[in-house]
Amino acid sequence: MTYTFNKTLANNLFGILNTNAYAMSKRMGMSVDTLRRHLSGKQDCRADILIAVCNEYHLDISTFFLSDGEEECSRPVLVEQARWSPVVFHHEILGQGGERTYTCAKLASLCSELDLDIMDVLRQNLLPQSQEDSHRHYYFKELFQLLPTLLKVSHRQIGIDTGHTIHTYGAAVKSGDILMRTLVDVCNAYRIPINLFFPREGCMTIPDEIRVPGLDEQEFHPYRIMEFYGNEDIFMYELREKINLSAQRMIRYMSKTSPMKATELVDISNRLGVSPMYFLENPAVHVASIDQEKINMRIRGLKNEADMARKESMLLKSRLRHMESMENMRDYTKKVLEK
Repeated sequence: MTYTFNKTLANNLFGILNTNAYAMSKRMGMSVDTLRRHLSGKQDCRADILIAVCNEYHLDISTFFLSDGEEECSRPVLVEQARWSPVVFHHEILGQGGERTYTCAKLASLCSELDLDIMDVLRQNLLPQSQEDSHRHYYFKELFQLLPTLLKVSHRQIGIDTGHTIHTYGAAVKSGDILMRTLVDVCNAYRIPINLFFPREGCMTIPDEIRVPGLDEQEFHPYRIMEFYGNEDIFMYELREKINLSAQRMIRYMSKTSPMKATELVDISNRLGVSPMYFLENPAVHVASIDQEKINMRIRGLKNEADMARKESMLLKSRLRHMESMENMRDYTKKVLEK
């Protein structure tokens, strides 16, 4: 097995974690200069420093070491608390006299030469991700946080170049969310493929070059929610319930001035079982890619859920009427006995 160190990921850690060398040094009790040198590409990152950062910020250390043919989008770098386990460096496996100050690149090279599984050396027993989560999409807010670095522009300039205010970028980073219309404007201003912001859970891509020259204008089409409607009013109601939208919010969200945010688009898409790109594909591609049978299957599934809900409602109403009858009978009997 051949391993390479994922320098791109390491060099962007400050942006991913929404912090800086000074704040990280305070939290970890390490030198600012040391962290800055090793996590900015000025010096080869040492394995012991990377391990310390991973353990402090709950990162998956395996994401920093790519095996043969593996793409950088294999899994998320941040690990949720429920799955977390610390990294333990078993340096004795390397047989190098107990040395602990390998650079990450040297460690990857040595494991390749010795035909060792690098995760035996950097042992981290994370609990497996659920199958359901692995099929879900999410808003990649960490990539948005890296835009000034990747685009080599200031925070203020992002707002100016996209036709918004100078506070656009800062507000989106602070909230961890962004209006879909604004995100589309950002992507079009810098020719960024918008699909980069909506990967599957466990698929993280931080490209060296985020711009794609000549990329066509991208659009947001929230009205496509209507494609999941059936012809019956009851089904339309059940669909709104499934995607957790009231009739009023549904109308607002499907308008040209939709207030829908990136996390809301992801939630709706996951509930419907489609990619967020379903609402972002250009019309020609979208029409050509629609699988009518899959849509029909979703409609039938939702109708079945609606039928089951109606039957359950009828049963509950029947039980309620029975209880009311029993209560009336009790009151009548009581009055008779009192006479």
